[in-house]
Amino acid sequence: MDPAVSQLKFSSDGEWMCTLDIVNNNEIENLLSQDDKNYALKFWKPASASGWELVTKIIDPHLKVQVLSVMPYQNGFITADASANLRFWKLRNKSWAVVKTLDLMKPESKSVDLAISEDNSVIVVSHDNVVYMVNSNFKLVQPLSLVESHIRSIELVGTDLIILSKTKLVSFNLVTFEFNSLMAQVAVAQGKTYLCTNNQLVALALNIQDSERCKVMLFKPNDLHPVFATIHSTYVNSIIPYNDGFLFVDNELRSGIISTNQLRLKSDESEINGTSITAAAANSSVPADEIENFSFKTFDLNSFNNIFETDNLDTLFDKIIKIVK
Repeated sequence: MDPAVSQLKFSSDGEWMCTLDIVNNNEIENLLSQDDKNYALKFWKPASASGWELVTKIIDPHLKVQVLSVMPYQNGFITADASANLRFWKLRNKSWAVVKTLDLMKPESKSVDLAISEDNSVIVVSHDNVVYMVNSNFKLVQPLSLVESHIRSIELVGTDLIILSKTKLVSFNLVTFEFNSLMAQVAVAQGKTYLCTNNQLVALALNIQDSERCKVMLFKPNDLHPVFATIHSTYVNSIIPYNDGFLFVDNELRSGIISTNQLRLKSDESEINGTSITAAAANSSVPADEIENFSFKTFDLNSFNNIFETDNLDTLFDKIIKIVK
């Protein structure tokens, strides 16, 4: 069985790519452990203008504990596993190796995530309903119990830690050690709500239970009132940072780009595949002239058909860029 790529991240300088593969053991070769999985951490460097060359491959980088998160850090990468153990990987003598570790040794959990401050001085790892602050020397600074339920996702915006748990969305300032006004109850079904940050904004895609729709909202990290909110016509499966805004993909393989411009521009309307999307000031107490300007661009993800059916990385990224443009 071919490996499945579960994570793909680029280094801060864009010179390296790190992928995490999940490989099921061959049941013919190993009948006693046919349900076991191996994890392969791979480090790639550019081989040409559009290609990547595999430099280092690490099988089971955290032994048999599943790696759940990979993040760029300084000129390397950090990995976190299901027990909240951390590994810092750097290039050493033309090969990648672990240079720092922190073993928190928590019970294995699927509720693990990583966030890193812009200046790399603070690393935050979440495990179940607790977040652990770690300094750049990989020393544990302080555990924080800020929510009651399991944490789904964490993000750092400046000094503000954004936490999405199964029941809450909260923003906590790591300097003042106080909660910001961005705090709300949410009903998060497994795999149904997505959080990301970009351009000092927090994006939340909340799929509405018992409905085929999704509410997409953008917040400032210290304000409960959204600067933008809309109802999308179907479930959203992913939302990620993109240029100055966000890109999301829905259940119907439609992709929308939310592009944020300068603050305090009047709201405008755009359409996604014929569906009217409006910066809805009526849904919040923010005055209409304080709603930011958002524009949209869409493309059909069926355009990506067949481009992944190749082992040749030389042309893969060129093809993707052409479709997105």
